[in-house]
Amino acid sequence: MEYNNLPTSEEIDELEKCLKENAKSLMNDHSNLTRVTASWFRTDSNDTEHLSLRKLRKELCIALYVHIKGYIPVGEKYFPAEIGGFPVVVREGIFTLCRGSKEYHENVKMGCEISAEMFGTLGAFVEFKDDNHLYGLTCAHVVFGRKKFEILLQNGVFKDVIDVWQPAAHNANCQPLGKTVLEVYKSGGNGIAGMEFALIKIRTEGLLKAHSPMTLIICQQYQEIRFGQDSPFVFTSGNAKNATDIPFQLVYKYGSESKLTQGVCRVNGASVRPLKFEDNILNTELVLHDQIEIMNVETQFAVNGDSGALVFVKDENKELTALGMFEGNFKGTSIYVCSPIYDILNEISRICKKQCWLKRFVPSDSRINEPRIHSQLHDTVMSLSGSVSQLHGRLESLDQGFAQDLAKHKQEISNELKKQHDEHLKSALEREELKNQNEELKKQGDEHIKQSQEIKDRQKRQEKQSEELKEELRRQGDEHVKHSQEIKERQERQEKQSEELKEELRRQGDEHVKHSQEIKDRQERQEAQSEELKEELRRQGDEHVKQSQEIKEGQERQGKELKDELKKQMEQIVMLLKKEQSL
Repeated sequence: MEYNNLPTSEEIDELEKCLKENAKSLMNDHSNLTRVTASWFRTDSNDTEHLSLRKLRKELCIALYVHIKGYIPVGEKYFPAEIGGFPVVVREGIFTLCRGSKEYHENVKMGCEISAEMFGTLGAFVEFKDDNHLYGLTCAHVVFGRKKFEILLQNGVFKDVIDVWQPAAHNANCQPLGKTVLEVYKSGGNGIAGMEFALIKIRTEGLLKAHSPMTLIICQQYQEIRFGQDSPFVFTSGNAKNATDIPFQLVYKYGSESKLTQGVCRVNGASVRPLKFEDNILNTELVLHDQIEIMNVETQFAVNGDSGALVFVKDENKELTALGMFEGNFKGTSIYVCSPIYDILNEISRICKKQCWLKRFVPSDSRINEPRIHSQLHDTVMSLSGSVSQLHGRLESLDQGFAQDLAKHKQEISNELKKQHDEHLKSALEREELKNQNEELKKQGDEHIKQSQEIKDRQKRQEKQSEELKEELRRQGDEHVKHSQEIKERQERQEKQSEELKEELRRQGDEHVKHSQEIKDRQERQEAQSEELKEELRRQGDEHVKQSQEIKEGQERQGKELKDELKKQMEQIVMLLKKEQSL
């Protein structure tokens, strides 16, 4: 891989813009996401055999990390094929928080180990306008256990007061370093940095020399990262850098566990989400958007216990400037995450409604302020320093021409060393990227083996199901033949019954015809009898009319005779009455 295969600053800007615009909605829509970041290499998804470095190709893309590939939570959609014009690749990875110097420091320094309900690193000192107190800054997950951390994740702001100690393994005679006064969680997104931090009000007793920022020892670890007696690792300016234009810049960190380490910025705008069970959080998830990603440079950048440590870059004057506060790493990889310190300070000022900044220190001569625990090494260094001074005096006695040649030679050596360092850094970046891709390829290879085994198992199950299906089809075929025979026999019985029914119907038809004829003959006889009856009735009627006429005429004669008789009798009665009257 060539160094020029890394993306340009314009390409990084486009990737970071895409991340900041889409990462939050992706995290909201897909609960199994653990990281949303940018990548500039991918592998051939269609080529699954003999994975090797030759399969890596440069392509800007959006990388989505999940705990287990191939698992889609119920009710959620597939990942999009591309986001903001960049193709999407899916990889496996787990983000973890790094809860975790062990010694007690009477004058507390940045980078010391602290503890409350958990433990980690004291990151920075903070001062407020019109406030004489000194405050310490670290991650909220360093001071809070699971229950209080869950409350913070639910509420966003939690002003709980708990004692903070230094170091973690304190004894009964120790006094607390201070008490927490503010804890904040903010997921961020859409260009706003996520963060989770705790502000500690530090007790003033015994801390008047707290300006000594870090352990200023001169050792092999410091010299490997180009710090030493003439260039001590100290942070005195209190400057905080806005996280812009930082990809591929060298960064430095002093953590309570891993001490001084260096890395290189990868991208600004990543989103992360640790697994709930992985970091012992109850029922609320931690999501941080718009985070700064850092890669190893040869050695491991951070370990558990470094959470809360400040991450620095060098400014144009080669002085340390605070960039972020270390949060955690991706398990089994060389990728680390920190929250932008500039945004954290702005959030503190907004909540507390007064301006704050990182404490500024008066620069001191590191050769005088060496820790007593390194006194022997210090004496050796001072002795060497005296020898160097004597040599320097001798060199001053040489002629001016030799001094100029020496200065020129020194400049050439310096330029060569700088060139070698740049080449070494480029090579380290390439190796680190290759290492990351190798890890990704190994994971893909393991995933391919797992998928191949699953395919074989699925084929075996399908073959078994095919045999069972054939057996079932044979059984159903036998049952069908048997059923068809039964249907045929039933049809034959039905045909026989039909013939018998037809014969019965013919017999009943003949009987019906015969019965109909008998009914017809009976009807004809009844009609003849009816005519005779009618004729008899007419004859009887005529005789009845004649008899009635005779009766009427007899009655009329009798009436007339009776009337004449009554008239005759009336006349006789009248005559008798007249006779009686005359008498």
